[in-house]
Amino acid sequence: MKQGILLLLLCNSLIAYAQTNSRITGEVTDSATQDPLPLVTVALVSKTTGKTQSVFSDSLGRYNFQSVPSGTYYLLYSFIGYDSLSTDTFEIKDNLIEKRSKVALNRKITSLKEVTITATKPLLDIKADGLVYNAASEPQLAGSNTLDLLRKVPLVIVDPNGGIGVAGGSNTKVFIDGKPATLYGNTPADYLTLLPADRIEKVQIITQPSAKYDAEGTGTVILIFTKKNRFKNLTGTVRTMAAAGSYRNALQNGLSLFYKWKKIALSTGVSYTSSMRIDKQTSSRSNKDHSSSLEQVIFDTMRRNNPTFNLNLDIELDSLSSLNINGTYVRWKTKDHIWQENNLLHNMTNDSYDRNIFRLTDISVYTTSLAYSRKFKQQGRELSFLGFYNKRDRDEAYHLTQYQQSVPGYTEDFENPSVNKEWSLQLDYVQPVINDSNQQTGKWETGIKVSLRNVISDFQTFPFEQERSGNFSYDQHVYAAYLNYEITAGKWSFRPGLRYERTMLNAYFNKDRVQIRPYGNLVPYIAVSRRIKDRDILSFSYTQSISRPFLSALNPAINSSDSLNITKGNPELRPAITHQVEAAYTFTLPKNGFLRLGLYGSKTNNSLVQVTRLLPNNVAQTSWENAGLDQKGGAFASWNQPVSEKLRITVNMNGGWQQFSIPSSAGNRSGWAIFTSFYFNYNMGKGYNMEGFIMAQSRRIEVQGISSVIIPQYYLLAIGKKLWTDKAGISLRMDSFLTPRQPFTSKYYYPGFIQTNINYLSNQLFQFAFNWRLNVQTSETKSRAARKAQEVPVE
Repeated sequence: MKQGILLLLLCNSLIAYAQTNSRITGEVTDSATQDPLPLVTVALVSKTTGKTQSVFSDSLGRYNFQSVPSGTYYLLYSFIGYDSLSTDTFEIKDNLIEKRSKVALNRKITSLKEVTITATKPLLDIKADGLVYNAASEPQLAGSNTLDLLRKVPLVIVDPNGGIGVAGGSNTKVFIDGKPATLYGNTPADYLTLLPADRIEKVQIITQPSAKYDAEGTGTVILIFTKKNRFKNLTGTVRTMAAAGSYRNALQNGLSLFYKWKKIALSTGVSYTSSMRIDKQTSSRSNKDHSSSLEQVIFDTMRRNNPTFNLNLDIELDSLSSLNINGTYVRWKTKDHIWQENNLLHNMTNDSYDRNIFRLTDISVYTTSLAYSRKFKQQGRELSFLGFYNKRDRDEAYHLTQYQQSVPGYTEDFENPSVNKEWSLQLDYVQPVINDSNQQTGKWETGIKVSLRNVISDFQTFPFEQERSGNFSYDQHVYAAYLNYEITAGKWSFRPGLRYERTMLNAYFNKDRVQIRPYGNLVPYIAVSRRIKDRDILSFSYTQSISRPFLSALNPAINSSDSLNITKGNPELRPAITHQVEAAYTFTLPKNGFLRLGLYGSKTNNSLVQVTRLLPNNVAQTSWENAGLDQKGGAFASWNQPVSEKLRITVNMNGGWQQFSIPSSAGNRSGWAIFTSFYFNYNMGKGYNMEGFIMAQSRRIEVQGISSVIIPQYYLLAIGKKLWTDKAGISLRMDSFLTPRQPFTSKYYYPGFIQTNINYLSNQLFQFAFNWRLNVQTSETKSRAARKAQEVPVE
């Protein structure tokens, strides 16, 4: 009897399951461009019960309703900036897959004389491992560059020198459309200052990067995505900017154009920037018994010219696959005129002289890339390929004349041409994990990458000196493979991963081979997160990163432009391994607000550090070594809040304890360091917008010393105005307007002597900028946008 009841219950359960195993699928597109529309709200309304289910369309405009009971329904489509659309009623029967016809939505049009209104995404998209800042959803002031844009992004820290970091993280790596930003300059900031902010679509911050990303220097990741033209017309922007301060000036002009024809989108950008700044530095040092001392005053007048050119081609091969071809050229031509005053006291003998130095650094960067992306009918499944070639020609030279009591004497010339070539190929694959109910519960990610790098550097001194002349060549081949797994169980998410990198090295110094053993690194990654109250996120992560030595650290060429402070590289450097942990709690606040609180810690053995020692001839020599233990620990907070419809503020704070232990130089430094920044954006109405930013930093612990406190270290205030129905814009901006120069003091405790440096930061700048948007509408686009929404059979 019991078995019969159980069998009956089982049959009823199966019948009930069969009755709710129906599915409804479909696609949503833009009626004017025929492009897929993501994030469209699709509501399934029961005509019988009045109940409603809602889903969002994915990146391909697809939506999917699971386990739909039999009955009579209709669908309602809605999206910001588009006319809503409802379908006729239709019947759903048991165990049926209903494939709806493709739906095309019309944009809302306020006037045929104005630009079509487009949908706006929320400013922030909160994720377990960071956030997405939708830059296109917030107006960018004329003249703003991408480095300025990063200052307003929660979690991101940008110092006055262009150093970029993430609160709680270390070794931040920046990517532009999937390619490292360092391909285009010596630092990410070099190119970001030339890239206009209004060309950026979104910025993604990843505080816990998975094994997909290179282990080299990747503690946190910033992904920058540029805009792609989605309209069948010619658009563009003309930009001009002029700025001047007490010790700085700059002038920039640029043009960007976008054009789309059928399934081909072409964009190009060209700019030219010229700048000048005058820096000042004083330095004093003495040995412990005060028998020897050195006083220096250095003035550096730097002039730089930066032409850039970019050409980008996007081809939609079909509805699921696309191809991107990109070429970029950037040139950095910098001329420094350095005047150096020296006063050396040694064994009661005073030696005073001056040096006049002309230094030229000319860098040309060529980058080409090819990217292919293939999506599949199965949601979440994707195959992608990225290959790029980067060549960097660098010519560095200086000519110096030494003056004794204003009489010219010793002269010297130095030349150091070098070529850096890099090839990279990467293949990635994503496979979703689907359960028995045809719902995605996780995914697998795997991929391989090959990076080949070749560097050749020649250096020679005139008059010829054997020790300071020669040839250095360096080959670095890195082969990598990774595997990530992500699974969601209720409110928990688990993301373990593993990456293996094999590094092959080959170096020659003056045709003599430098013995560098190949090495392999197995880099684990684990991240766990839990959603709380369906709004907040608690997360924890552990990972490792590798710091490989870069060219300037490896190059053994001796730079003696300052004969009392020489620098050289070390071709025998080894990589350093960093262990990192982070725990964070993310609050989702009203009005799309955001608050992230966290703790972090890291430890690096044999860290790559610059160590300075005093040679017997009273010359300070600075070189690179695998010499230290670097430990950090602290807390961070990042808060972004729309206070009202007109005012938004962002506050970043980072404080922690850091300790350096350098046995080879008797260095053991530790202490607290605190960073804080505040940003606000205020919509004044009638097209006016105001922005402000201020940052301050406490003393900073360094390998062999400590730096002073600057409050405030950097600040700016800007106001912009939209003109001619948003077809143009102007802005006025003031950087550090009350302080032409700010002294920044660093004190170093070297073996045998103490040195104090004072750098006078010249950040003051008054800037005027003007942007003019080109927007040539085609009649085809207008007529399509004016059509009523209609259902089109799926191809």
